[in-house]
Amino acid sequence: GGGGGGGGGGSGGGGERSPEDFKDDVAALQRAVSEAARPNPKPNPNPNPNAEAALGFVLDRVTALLPPLDYGDAHKLVYRAERAALEQHIALLAVRHQALYALGVRLAARGDREGAVRELRRALAAADDYELVDAAYRERRGLCELRGTDFGPNAHGTGRFPHDEERGKTLVQLIQASLELGDAAEVCELFGALIQVVTNFDGGNDVIEGMRATHRKRFQAYMSDDGSGGVDAAALRAAYEALGDCEASLDAGRRHYKRQRVSDAIAAFKRAVLRARLDGRDELEARALFNCAWVLRHVGRHQEARVFPTLTLTLTLTLT
Repeated sequence: GGGGGGGGGGSGGGGERSPEDFKDDVAALQRAVSEAARPNPKPNPNPNPNAEAALGFVLDRVTALLPPLDYGDAHKLVYRAERAALEQHIALLAVRHQALYALGVRLAARGDREGAVRELRRALAAADDYELVDAAYRERRGLCELRGTDFGPNAHGTGRFPHDEERGKTLVQLIQASLELGDAAEVCELFGALIQVVTNFDGGNDVIEGMRATHRKRFQAYMSDDGSGGVDAAALRAAYEALGDCEASLDAGRRHYKRQRVSDAIAAFKRAVLRARLDGRDELEARALFNCAWVLRHVGRHQEARVFPTLTLTLTLTLT
């Protein structure tokens, strides 16, 4: 997941910056990212070195502009954080994600797969952080409505950021880089994450089920690759088999939990979730998700439990 605190100090300029100044800053950074993300002209295979430097500058600037905010305490985020700080984080984390994604894609294009994986993972973390702060902000707005206080406009707002769609794009790039690096266990995990993410997309159950099935078929195609696609299918099959049987993992998780071996229980339930996702067994996936979220909440790990919003949707898919 995402993590740590936000960035360092304020703008570095003298005095307070107005919401208008802030919006101008964010718009300029967004333009810089769009410019750097443009593909190179076709005859020129050499990546534009200035684009990577420009993205590095954007990322440094985002860190400098982020007001301090502790993501670790959801209660404080909702009830105590400065509203302006929440708004600024929402706007800047979207830019951070887009810059890291563009950087990861550029590094992959010039063959630096390790670098690409590193930056794309940071892009996912930025999307996680965005979702957390955005949820806290919307909760704050809901509380104001309940109390009948005027929430007012989003002074620092720059429009909503489709974090699940962005995560999906990032995971597709990460899968490609991880396949090329031959990291089979990672590819299994990433396909599981991609199947989870599309469950959160807008659309009817049939649309979502179709997208989940498409990604599962792609994963199965990689496992049966004859080598022509440059994929180590045998390693991928071995990593998939190592996940073990879904129902056996569910039973193991329950046994671990009865013996107070919480970490082992969570690991077993997560294995069951992943195997069920890759096999398209919605009902087992829902049961494993429920068990995992229940244990996490029971031991007070609420931050981790929030990564199971797919539970209700998976149950809906199962029951309809």
